[in-house]
Amino acid sequence: MQRQLLINGVKRTYALHVPARRTKIFFPLVLLFHGRGGSGEVMLRRTGFATKADFEGFAIAAPDGINGHWNDGRGAVNSDVDDISFVKEIVASLKSELPVDVTKIYAVGSSNGGIFTQRLACEFCDVLVAVATVGGPLPSNFAQRRPSPMSILGIQGDEDPRVPIDGTRHSIESAASTMNFWASVNSCNPTPTVTHIPPKVSDTTSVDEYIFSGGSADVVYYIVRGMGHAWPPYPSLENEHETGLTSQNINATDVIWNFLYRHSRLPSEATIVRPRPQRPFAELEKLRRRGKNRRLPTSGGEPR
Repeated sequence: MQRQLLINGVKRTYALHVPARRTKIFFPLVLLFHGRGGSGEVMLRRTGFATKADFEGFAIAAPDGINGHWNDGRGAVNSDVDDISFVKEIVASLKSELPVDVTKIYAVGSSNGGIFTQRLACEFCDVLVAVATVGGPLPSNFAQRRPSPMSILGIQGDEDPRVPIDGTRHSIESAASTMNFWASVNSCNPTPTVTHIPPKVSDTTSVDEYIFSGGSADVVYYIVRGMGHAWPPYPSLENEHETGLTSQNINATDVIWNFLYRHSRLPSEATIVRPRPQRPFAELEKLRRRGKNRRLPTSGGEPR
């Protein structure tokens, strides 16, 4: 269902997906950010996150960037757009309406949305407990910051033509520099444990897992050898010659959710703004009835 908020006089929109499977009184919330030129609803469909949310029992807010872009901190596009306030208002609004577990609020993003997620990890760390990115490294002008510890998972193709793994273009850090940044922030052992995951499918791709341990928060990265700019295992809607291959040897949505759900904020660290509701799903039922006839679009831009 599509929702609207007014932020500094500007109408902003986001897609809201509430879980069909209700196993707990309160449910986790995932903020899901599309890539350049995308939209929240397309991101929900293309990543399989809506299906995952129904099965696992968590809610998703998938916002829309202005003109399909996020102010990710690099100053390149939408530098005057206050996307941070937009995200904060989404969370505040949903916490007041729905039975959101305030100890389990996460952010996930792809490409431009992934770089914006890195910014959120630095600037919204009092609410977020863990984040994940696909093809979304740290903006270079954030490399000298010292944010609070944050558990982070990253997935990066080593043949990505749009977000190069070595960070040689677009004012971004390399995958290695991004890993090392968060390992330092989280006080992890600077030498990761590297594990090669044997391929299950012969599609010219393979996966190496990097785990930085021993710190106050986790850092896990998956470098996908032979993969381009994609959300694996889903094929790109664009020309494969422009984006590169996807990989059938890692499911980004499954890996990300399994990582996120292991992390929660201590109740004393989370700000509870309302008492436990007497009928926690009453508002949810209203929202579901209001949006039950809406269908996700069947076309749209691939997250970039």
